[in-house]
Amino acid sequence: TRTRLYFTGLLCLLGGYGWFLLYLTVPGGHENNDFHACLFRNLTGLPCPSCGVTRSVIALASGNLPASAAWNPMGILVAAVMLVLPVWLLYDVTRFRNSFHLFYIRAEAFIRQRSVAVVLTTAVLLNWIWNIYKEL
Repeated sequence: TRTRLYFTGLLCLLGGYGWFLLYLTVPGGHENNDFHACLFRNLTGLPCPSCGVTRSVIALASGNLPASAAWNPMGILVAAVMLVLPVWLLYDVTRFRNSFHLFYIRAEAFIRQRSVAVVLTTAVLLNWIWNIYKEL
């Protein structure tokens, strides 16, 4: 439902911004890249496909696009969502609109198309291979 989607979006935003705040406040963690909270990495020793996203967003926020893309290209997408989504949700809620909900429904239908799903899955797998290769 619209309400559940907007509530979930809000929780994800709060969690994301909280995570970055925590990451930045760990003494020396973000400077030495010693802060690894990835459960997959801690269990297997291998980075997951999203390992490096936090450092990517931090690099992007510092104005370093090449470093951001090198850490994890998905970080650029995450940063864009974290900037646009709060404004979009606030707009919809204050104006009693459904634009984000309608966008979500159309995007989900698009992603469920087999050809699109294959391309996106391949991109995630290639990103994972890249993370393993660079020993993230």
